[in-house]
Amino acid sequence: MANTQWLELEEPEPRGMEWFTPSAFGRDSWMANHLANRAKAGPSTEVVLVGDSITDAWGLTLPPALCDAVKLEQRTNALKTNNHMGYVKGVLMQIGLIWVWIGTYAFGSSVRINAMAWLLRAAMDFPRRSFMRSMSGPDPMSCVSMGIMGDRTRHLLWRVMSGELDLAWANVDKLSPQSFKPLKVVVMLIGVNNLGYKEYSPEETARHIANCAAVIAMRYEGVQVLIHQLLPADNTITSTRANRASVAKVNKTLVEQLSRLCKESELIESNVHLVDDVAPLFANKDGSCNLTLLPDELHLNEAGYDIWATALAPHIAAAKGRWEALNS
Repeated sequence: MANTQWLELEEPEPRGMEWFTPSAFGRDSWMANHLANRAKAGPSTEVVLVGDSITDAWGLTLPPALCDAVKLEQRTNALKTNNHMGYVKGVLMQIGLIWVWIGTYAFGSSVRINAMAWLLRAAMDFPRRSFMRSMSGPDPMSCVSMGIMGDRTRHLLWRVMSGELDLAWANVDKLSPQSFKPLKVVVMLIGVNNLGYKEYSPEETARHIANCAAVIAMRYEGVQVLIHQLLPADNTITSTRANRASVAKVNKTLVEQLSRLCKESELIESNVHLVDDVAPLFANKDGSCNLTLLPDELHLNEAGYDIWATALAPHIAAAKGRWEALNS
């Protein structure tokens, strides 16, 4: 990996999932999510999406057909919660994981975390139809999502530096080497929780987003990294600092931060690119959130993911094309 000291990185760190109690369960749950993400990649993985809850919600805790059968999204829209499907996912995850955690507690932290990671991968990870249709295609392993609810930039930085994408990068199938496809594209959407948890200014958030993308590009040399501008967010429904003005400031400053990095590194100039035409699809003309797509002013619903998948697919295809041109 290239030297990253010149980037002046924030301190990477793991975290506990704040809304999971007791706190030891929250810490183990977060680490289990990290290990479950790491295990998602296969020999045909070419694209990885990394980020927070918005990326995490490309996957559901129940099969899409079951969600449709019980009209889960329609029913959760009637709940007095800020994030309907996210609320259900969080509850189901806690219910499933707490029993595994309790049942394996006596065997130590490593056993607990690995057992929880297995449950997340084996029984609580079902990609949305829009993801399978527009992102992964017929091979479900060609594109995988690696999000963790509530993560800030320093948490994603820890995940990257701790090897969350390593199996996608070096995922040679020893039994059938001809099926191996190298990792080509990483799509990164992170930063809204930096604002929402009131821990960073918009300027700091933009710098840390750009630096995180640079670390990915330098750790996995040759991979095309797409920095996704923050989706619209506001606080007319929820009490958060992730409002219209702060998100707009982050997105504007991201352009400046990426330009700064490109001047310092030819590798970053060639391999890191900004996706700046997708986020506006989810805003009204005045910049406010389109509540038909972002019902809680932060998280997408099924219709939102349909639009996002369709809009993002050409960017991924173009990035694959750049990878092919640079590596041919």
